Amino acid sequence: MKNKKGQESGSSIAVLILLMALFILLYVLLLPPEERETILNQSIDGTSSEVITPKVLLSESPGQLYPEKEGSILHDISSINIFLKTEPTTKSLANSLEISKGLFSNNPKKLTFNIDSLTNLKSVTLFFSVIQAKGNLKIWINDHILLDKKVSGVQTIDLPISYLKKSNTLIIEVSHPGILFFTNNLYELETIGIKENYELLNPKEERTFSIPKYEKNSLQKAVLSYQIYCNKLNDGSAEFNILLNNKKILSKIISCIGGTEDIELPIENIRESTNILTYTIDDGDFQISNIKIETELKEKSYPTYHFDISSENYNNLINGEQGIIINLKFLNNENKKATMQINGKQFLIDTKETEYSKDIKDYVNEGDNFIKIIPSNTFTIDLLEIKLV
Repeated sequence: MKNKKGQESGSSIAVLILLMALFILLYVLLLPPEERETILNQSIDGTSSEVITPKVLLSESPGQLYPEKEGSILHDISSINIFLKTEPTTKSLANSLEISKGLFSNNPKKLTFNIDSLTNLKSVTLFFSVIQAKGNLKIWINDHILLDKKVSGVQTIDLPISYLKKSNTLIIEVSHPGILFFTNNLYELETIGIKENYELLNPKEERTFSIPKYEKNSLQKAVLSYQIYCNKLNDGSAEFNILLNNKKILSKIISCIGGTEDIELPIENIRESTNILTYTIDDGDFQISNIKIETELKEKSYPTYHFDISSENYNNLINGEQGIIINLKFLNNENKKATMQINGKQFLIDTKETEYSKDIKDYVNEGDNFIKIIPSNTFTIDLLEIKLV
């Protein structure tokens, strides 16, 4: 009896184990394939597979690149006009006037005129021609006496600027005949007007030009060239200055001639980003045109980077268990053209996209690898990344 009970107890345990195994098998079979593969560490078709996470072999930010043909860069700058000059303006007040005065008559004349601007006014001159004269001619400007004497012929009288206002009044009359009261004094005038001389001032002009970081870092020489033309010079010579970022690079006396000039700029005075070029003159009227700055850059060494592929990873690439790609991220969507060399083998990039990817399995070797970027135009690479996938 004891043996029979033992057999029944063993059978019950075996049945329980079998039921548990069937339950586990049923649970595994009902799992999604991805989770079942993870648990069993086997692929859906039953072959063994190792889960591989992406591995970054190289990550760099090359920045702005430019081709070797841009070893000389030209910066065009707009023309300028610098001057200190006087510009005359003539105004007619009357074609003719007849002024008389006697014992019982008085015929003065009143003329008005406006001054366009008192700020840059240098001088004002009253002019007229005397056709007939008897007695003294008297002239007032804004209640200030200018003239009280007998005159003839063509007359010019300077009007003191301190007497002038925006709106002005001229009073013209003749003197009393005195004891000859039975006669009249008389003046007949023609072509009465004023000449205003304005001082036009623009003795300094500034222009800016920009030097990007890559150009500043490779800067070897910079030459400023320009053409100067003299419109007018009052005193025969003038002091001419050029400043770069407020530092004087040229100071000389020039005459009223024209020509082309070149000046080598001190490299230490040139800034990355914005630079200010200043021209000054102390007399005359000059036009500065065809302003150019040509920079020469040092010989360009193209960006070259190294990355390593281990024996294990290289075998995985050969067996097809892994892949290797290059990813590039650019600054903008302008056109980018470049030759990419990996271990001497090359492929071309020509894209306007902001990202670029390529499988480079056929370009790499086991161990040390190098990649060189040879740009055909100027562009910026924010990120260069090579990774196993």
